[in-house]
Amino acid sequence: MNGFEQLALGWQCLWHTRRELVRVELWGPWLVLLLAQAIVIALLAFAAHPLVSSFMAPLLRLATTEDIVRYPELLRRLPALAAQGAVVLGLLLGSLTAGVATRQFVDRFRGSPVRAPLAWSEALRRWPALLIAALPVALIGGLVQRLPEALSAVRMSSLTRNLLPEAFGAFGMLLTALLLYTTALVMIERRNAFAALREVPATWKRGFLPAFVVVVLVTLVRLPLDRLTLASRVIVDRGIPELAIALALAQATVAAFAGFLMTGAATLLYLTVVADREEDRW
Repeated sequence: MNGFEQLALGWQCLWHTRRELVRVELWGPWLVLLLAQAIVIALLAFAAHPLVSSFMAPLLRLATTEDIVRYPELLRRLPALAAQGAVVLGLLLGSLTAGVATRQFVDRFRGSPVRAPLAWSEALRRWPALLIAALPVALIGGLVQRLPEALSAVRMSSLTRNLLPEAFGAFGMLLTALLLYTTALVMIERRNAFAALREVPATWKRGFLPAFVVVVLVTLVRLPLDRLTLASRVIVDRGIPELAIALALAQATVAAFAGFLMTGAATLLYLTVVADREEDRW
């Protein structure tokens, strides 16, 4: 398969996965993740409420090294805080839901009934492996989230300051594409985390280019709303601070939608071009 065919395959697998969006039985793990994210957003938005302030206020001060539990400053920062929380939640819970979804997509793409209880049971047994395998991408994602704050006191040109987050974002996409099949290796091939990370280079010969296409296209789906969250301070300052809550919830919803597409496309790519091709492994 030449490079052009691999690029086209990435698009085709993503397009095929798009058709599965209407299947309710495939949405279970993503709804669980979305509910968890909504709870985190609610806790952040109402961190000053007496019912939750006893533990949320110290957590926010620890995370931001400043006191932001005031109205409307908390809402100004809400989308950014929710995005940081999503990185942690994506590692702890998202790794599990991606494992569940991968097993369900395998059933679906092989023409078998989708067995949700079996998928959850298997993913729960493999949760530690799924979590460790997801750790490199989560660390880069967390670094990208904290980068603007970390660089605020560093002297550099405005051009460098503007380009550095974009460079880290591009590196994050590259790393995601390189490690896109780790969940499949854990769930389909039943590898432990370290074996999956060790074997993932064997997927690059046939699978890297289509994986990169999938990652880039799914990132483009998320990009408009991610960019809009950068304007949350302006939205709050113009007199509609509660809109920041809706913005954070919308961002979480789009992230779940993107996770569905990326996991489904990655599973289909693995089954199509990677699995059972021992002669191509390094």
